[in-house]
Amino acid sequence: MENYSYKINLKNNSSNYDLKTLQYLYLPIIGSGAFSVFNCLVNEAGLQKEFKKKEFDISRLAKISSLTLVNLKKDIEKLSAMGLLKIMTKKDNSKKLFNVYAPLEPSEFLSDEIYSKALLKKIGKEEFEVVTYIFRDDCVSSDEYIEEKATFSKVFQEDAISLLDLNPSVMKLKKRHAEQIQNKISVAEIMDKLKEKNITINLNTVIYKSTFKKIASLYQLNTAQVLEAILICYDYENDILSPEVLFDFITVKNVEMTENNCDLVAVKKCREMEEIDPINYLELLRDGKTLTSASKNIIKTLQNDFKFNNGIINCLLEFSYYKNSHEIVGNYLIKIAQSVQDLKITKTIDLMNYLKQAHKESLKNNQAKKSTSKTKVVEKFKDIVASIDWDSNSEPEAYQSKLIW
Repeated sequence: MENYSYKINLKNNSSNYDLKTLQYLYLPIIGSGAFSVFNCLVNEAGLQKEFKKKEFDISRLAKISSLTLVNLKKDIEKLSAMGLLKIMTKKDNSKKLFNVYAPLEPSEFLSDEIYSKALLKKIGKEEFEVVTYIFRDDCVSSDEYIEEKATFSKVFQEDAISLLDLNPSVMKLKKRHAEQIQNKISVAEIMDKLKEKNITINLNTVIYKSTFKKIASLYQLNTAQVLEAILICYDYENDILSPEVLFDFITVKNVEMTENNCDLVAVKKCREMEEIDPINYLELLRDGKTLTSASKNIIKTLQNDFKFNNGIINCLLEFSYYKNSHEIVGNYLIKIAQSVQDLKITKTIDLMNYLKQAHKESLKNNQAKKSTSKTKVVEKFKDIVASIDWDSNSEPEAYQSKLIW
């Protein structure tokens, strides 16, 4: 980490730097190191006012935070990713200005799809309910449920995939009239710029506002960057801007594609599976060929007897299709379905990942004696998937996301 001096600028009134909000909402996500750094920065701001001529070196901040310079850099990035810190660097890199912002109001934090899900993942459902109770509005007893799928920023990319299916339950909360630091995207300015290009679209609808809010939380893009993305994603032929297309485009452009984050394609494939009726999905697999009565009956069995959703069914259909020379073999598919039910797998991405992992382990062990710590149903499942051709590249042309089984 490079050596530099720093100056701290508190962007809000000191009364707004609420320790209670930081402890219960931010600490589980950013960790104790970043929490310590934030408190140090707030306190150091007062000290710097007393010693205006003194240069404060970054190594000093590391010492008083009890962190190495490497860990300090990571924790500073976490604060920046959560909107608690903005960093301005002098052109010669000799000095940095730390603009420190107060945390969001509890109501705004918990209504944010990304932050609330990140918190839920870290502390679990029971503790999440306790937290919402702490910040509750005493006059309101009903819950508000928020359901939204999203990826996470590269700073917290290890959580990106697993946040998608969380459904935090948030009570209505008291408002504190404090200045907030959530990155602002000027919708009015974007609409004006679009009109100049003969594009008339109302971006003030709920779905667009929700999309912009997620983009602001995750990627901290400015108005110009969002406008550029809109111009790329806009369907000029049909005069349509799909919020989902816009969000996915910005996600792909801003999330680092590493080995640890290569599941992005799989997630998009799972979304496709979840949105398409199994009959239609199997017809796509079969290049539009009419389905046999047997195939339709298998789908009905998976729907009615196993109570599987579209994503699970379509994943199983594609799995069986490529395993059995482009045929749907009923007995084979039902055996796998039974194992899936026994394992209580209910999410498409979990099923896809488990099948791939089970196959890898089977190859690695070369059909050796399975570990005695594994349950019988897992062992049976591994035997089923052991001989599958996972390298098949064929896939319906209708899908843009390419997944290599």
